[in-house]
Amino acid sequence: MPTARGRPPAGSWTGLDHALGEEATLGPWLPFPPQDFSRIPDAPGVYALADQKVQILTIAAALSLREALQDLAAVPPLPLRDLATHFWMEQHARPNRRRRELVNRLRASTGAFPPCNRGHPRFSVRLPAWTRHPAGRPGREPAPAHTVNVSHAGLMLALPEAPSAGTTLGLGVETPFGLVQGEGRLAWTESRPRGIWAGVILQRLETALDALRWERLIASLAERVIHA
Repeated sequence: MPTARGRPPAGSWTGLDHALGEEATLGPWLPFPPQDFSRIPDAPGVYALADQKVQILTIAAALSLREALQDLAAVPPLPLRDLATHFWMEQHARPNRRRRELVNRLRASTGAFPPCNRGHPRFSVRLPAWTRHPAGRPGREPAPAHTVNVSHAGLMLALPEAPSAGTTLGLGVETPFGLVQGEGRLAWTESRPRGIWAGVILQRLETALDALRWERLIASLAERVIHA
C-alpha cells in the first residue's frame, strides 16, 4: 500500500510526492473535510484522499473540486466514511488526463492501483452486471457490464463506455445468491482494447436483502479465491 515515508508534520504531508518521485511537486496534505469550502476552487482538477497514516485511499478527477469535496464531506461513500482524514488537490484544465498521469506514475512506483486502500481484499470474479446513468432513473435503459473483481466496499467493472469519474451510477450485479442492486461512485476509468475498466466505490445497497446477498458473495469468495 502506498504511504508517505515517515510522518511529516500535520499540514505539510506529501505522501503523493514520495509515492510519485522526487520530481512531483504536489503541495501539502490538508485536513479533510475542509473547514472553508470557499477556498476550494470551483474549477476542474484532481483530488486525493488519505487516512491518518497518509495511506492513499482514492485519486479522482472532478469537473468542480469544490462540489466534489463538498459531496464527499456531506455523504462519504462506505470505505471513506471512517478513514479519510486528509486531502490533496490540484487544479487542472484536463482532470481525467492528469489523473491518468498520476495513477500511472503511482502504479509504476508502488505496484498498486487506486483506490490504494487494501483494507478490503478484492476477489477476481466475472459476474453479469449492469449500470444506469444517471442513478435514480428507473426508466432509463441499463448498460450491460460484467465484474472484474469485487470487494466489501466496491467493485471493478468492464463497460462498453463510462461517464466521467465522480459520477454516481445505478448498479446491478447477478450473484449466485440473487440480484444485488445499489448505487456507487465512479472513482476511476481505464481504457482497454475491448472497452473500459472502471473502479466503483459502493455508496449504498437498495435493501437489507441486497446487503445480505453482497455479504454472502464476499464471504463465499473469501473461502476459495486468492485476493489482491
